[in-house]
Amino acid sequence: MTKCIICDIVAGKIQSWVVYQNADVICFLPKTLEAYGHTLIAPKAHYPDVYSIPEALLTIVSATVQSLAIHYNHRIGSSGTNLLHASGVSAQQSVFH
Repeated sequence: MTKCIICDIVAGKIQSWVVYQNADVICFLPKTLEAYGHTLIAPKAHYPDVYSIPEALLTIVSATVQSLAIHYNHRIGSSGTNLLHASGVSAQQSVFH
């Protein structure tokens, strides 16, 4: 496997601002916020794209997305949520985790 920045964040090799994590998922702020509340949500285990992640883990990731969106609504007053996912070079995926 080639070097993966998200795996390094999960392993604590790269410092990050983690807003939530559990045994399966990590949620952290990117270096550059594209919008207020911009948060990256990823499985802790390495899967290069949506095609290879097990369905059970994808369900956990999705539930975490919903939970964090609700939390942001209550805590920081977000009035909407935008979800973005890219799998594959043609979808402009930049980190293959």
